[in-house]
Amino acid sequence: MFQQLALLTVFFLPLLPMRLFAEEKSSGTIEMLMTAPVTDAEVVIGKFIAALTFYAYMLVPTLAYYALVRYVGKPDPGPVIAHYLGALLVGGLYISVGLFTSTLTRSQVLSAFLAIVFLLMLFFLRPLAHLATGGDQTSTWYVVARYVSQIDHLGSFAK
Repeated sequence: MFQQLALLTVFFLPLLPMRLFAEEKSSGTIEMLMTAPVTDAEVVIGKFIAALTFYAYMLVPTLAYYALVRYVGKPDPGPVIAHYLGALLVGGLYISVGLFTSTLTRSQVLSAFLAIVFLLMLFFLRPLAHLATGGDQTSTWYVVARYVSQIDHLGSFAK
């Protein structure tokens, strides 16, 4: 479920932060926001935390799967908790990329498109490196791609 969640969130999670700064720019309220008595970092962190909190609330209904599996058997809760933590961290990555692309443009649609393209490149970086190196796992390109790939890191949470 968590591997599929990582791929599904590539497509819908950039839709959360797509308007956080793009809408501010297009409506002209960015000037008022930037002159408020808060720092730029506080504005960015506040918007990031708001989007991440919303994502965390979106994960809550998936706990029904764990409840069902727990009703049927006795699963170890450790890997499940680790997977949820990993899903939250991967969601933070996706939201931060969406937030970054939202600062680049005034268009919400372009912001979401840029974020999805960038995240898909990250998502498929390791398989592409595997094809490009012919399966040579000692290649520098493959090692870097594996380090950057969020799927490998998410898989480590299962272990």
